[in-house]
Amino acid sequence: RFLALVEKKEFKNKYKIAYGLTNVQTVYSIRGDLDLSIKYYEQSLDVFKELNNQPQIAYGLSVLSNKYRMKGEFDRALEYGEQSLVLFNELEMLIDSAGAHASLIQLLINKNEIQGAKLHLDQIEQINNQLKEKKVNIWYLYNKALILKTSPRAKNRVEAEEILKELIEEEEDEDALLELCDLLLVELRMTNDLEVLEEIESYITRLLDVSEKKSSFTLLAETYFLKAKLALLTLDVKKARRFLTQAQQIAERWGFNLLATKISNEHDRLVNQQSMWENLKDTEISLAERIKLAGLDEQMSQLLRKSSTFATQVREEEVTIHRERKICVVCKGDVLGFMYTCKCDTIYCENCARALTNLENACWVCSAPFDTSKPTQPYEKEQVGEKDILKETSQKSKNFDSSADLSDK
Repeated sequence: RFLALVEKKEFKNKYKIAYGLTNVQTVYSIRGDLDLSIKYYEQSLDVFKELNNQPQIAYGLSVLSNKYRMKGEFDRALEYGEQSLVLFNELEMLIDSAGAHASLIQLLINKNEIQGAKLHLDQIEQINNQLKEKKVNIWYLYNKALILKTSPRAKNRVEAEEILKELIEEEEDEDALLELCDLLLVELRMTNDLEVLEEIESYITRLLDVSEKKSSFTLLAETYFLKAKLALLTLDVKKARRFLTQAQQIAERWGFNLLATKISNEHDRLVNQQSMWENLKDTEISLAERIKLAGLDEQMSQLLRKSSTFATQVREEEVTIHRERKICVVCKGDVLGFMYTCKCDTIYCENCARALTNLENACWVCSAPFDTSKPTQPYEKEQVGEKDILKETSQKSKNFDSSADLSDK
């Protein structure tokens, strides 16, 4: 409706138009539609230019630079980023200037122009020494780690790892978690050391905790998508399918339709390749080769590029009061209609219960069946030597416990 009114030129207040278009682009950005997000942000920027609102023009140029970087259009992103930096400097907005330098560092790293990135890091260091602002110091350390991470020297990469771990401990920073996982992934490829894989998985678990705590459900879905890829490194197809199912349910629950479609397509591809992955168990394929087959590098690269789009969504309980909350264990959303409550008191929304019935027909907590007329295929942990492995088993259906119910509450 807002866009229709804008097109009919029924809005006279240009500030309302500009900020309204900014809000529209935010919606499309959260949904993952980068093209429409850029379209409406550029329209918003045009209005701010008509108003000669210099701070908003600078912010708009900076945001568009990040969006074009996510699209892989690095030259256009660089143009916008440099324009925003010039404006922030002219306006003497030093903290925002530091942020613009940080964005340009990440862009120049994408372009493999490391010397240029180092020059911008020097500028952030100068601003940091001048302002003594915590935010600027974090930007300085984070971007220093990114530059060190590009070095082929082990000493520099170790220093990058130490800085990222420091930021994670102090700030629970999701960007630092992603970059650290990427750094460890390189180490895993080089060493084939399963201990490195375990370390990656521990940081991925922390990333899930942070994204859920911050209600960043885009990141939550993307992280489960990443966990599915990691599961393939241990050739655990069923575990990978479980994580893909959870990622898709979260994406659908929170309206990320493009991401949900992408995950669904990946799930279909895995089903078609299931026999190939199962057969690899009888080979001596290296972890580096498994990483390549799983497409893990590509997934991590896309995730790092999209990190600035991960937004906080509003939960229903933030706008609804005096209501007992029931949260689905899979999609992490409030259950507002029909739900399935297992005998172990685990709650599933209707959509997730249906999805899990089709996948394995078993509760993820206690392995009780959803549908007693179908067989179940839950997980069973088995101790083998020093390692736990997850083994796919099948068991005969059991009747639902009387405490399980399908209710409309």
